[in-house]
Amino acid sequence: LLLKKEKIVIEVSKDIESNLNRAIKTLLGGSVIKHNGLLRLLYTRLGEYYLAVDRITKYGRHLSQGIELFRGLGDVRTEQYLRFRKCEIQFRVLVDRGPSTTSGEIADAFFALDTAAKEFRTCPDKIKSRICNSDRIIPFPLLDEDQSVQLADTAIARFGIRLSSLETLSLACAAADRLADADLIADSHYKLASRLVRSAENPKRALIHFSQALQARDNQLRTTELANTTIALDAIAICVDQLRVLAETKPDANQCISACLAARCALSVLASSRNKTPDAFKLNIVLSPFLILLNDTLKLALQQLSSTKQENKISVNRLKAAYSSALRLQARLLAGETAISLNTAAKLFDLLDSLSISFSSTLVHDKEHDETYSLAVAE
Repeated sequence: LLLKKEKIVIEVSKDIESNLNRAIKTLLGGSVIKHNGLLRLLYTRLGEYYLAVDRITKYGRHLSQGIELFRGLGDVRTEQYLRFRKCEIQFRVLVDRGPSTTSGEIADAFFALDTAAKEFRTCPDKIKSRICNSDRIIPFPLLDEDQSVQLADTAIARFGIRLSSLETLSLACAAADRLADADLIADSHYKLASRLVRSAENPKRALIHFSQALQARDNQLRTTELANTTIALDAIAICVDQLRVLAETKPDANQCISACLAARCALSVLASSRNKTPDAFKLNIVLSPFLILLNDTLKLALQQLSSTKQENKISVNRLKAAYSSALRLQARLLAGETAISLNTAAKLFDLLDSLSISFSSTLVHDKEHDETYSLAVAE
């Protein structure tokens, strides 16, 4: 349809590859500058066809030839796009090769992909044409600036998470943040936080990423159509890991309580999800350690508040009541009088809800990393 509109005549067959090749050769034999947008479209569509039919070698050769072609035509945007796609396919091939590929080769391929993604994402589009910019008959999103950022960052986020090294996870977190994709943000920041803990890095840096992962899950839970028990359980699991790391940093009472309050939204979703009940095993795996850590946290906070010169009697009394309730619930669970259930989640939510009256969100500034993060999402 586009060729006809531009009064370009080619012989058409039932074979997609043949049609695209004929069209590309016809354009290259004529006025390329006049039809630069159409050439872009046809060339990249042919590459996507090779990829769709799993002709990876042919696709790689097609990308290499295209890089040289569009560089010669002065179309840097298309050149950078093809270079990015080539690095992406090279990375995928190395990963899919399995044990025969060394971790060094995969890491080198990932960083080459990251470099190509940055160049593609920031490369201005100096080629203006009806096909690329105003023709709505066949949309061409591949080189659109917003689409290109999404394409590049999605690849970096997913592959960075897959490799799970400190460097690749840091890049994945940055890409996920730019995308504002809650799932990618939660996954990348949680895995980076866990990696930092395992590598004995500064625990405060890990807390930054635990907090960002938890915030992403919390944002999902506050959106009705996204809220579900799987996300809620994941949020509480993140909170559990955050509390464990927080205990190593000698936190004050507000930080302790705020970290616990971060699980309120997830507990609320669990308590109200009667129609979609998670199995008892998953509930036990998540809620049992949370209850134990909650008791430890409340005890620590109570000790700290009771020893301060300016003791807030109302806060201390509420804290004592919450601590007693949590201890009774834990004792009943250990004695087998009751089982971990959605009712447990409801009781924990009520307990935390009573605490939220006296304690608000606590912001912590980590000067070493010059980042500000929140350890709570209490309303």
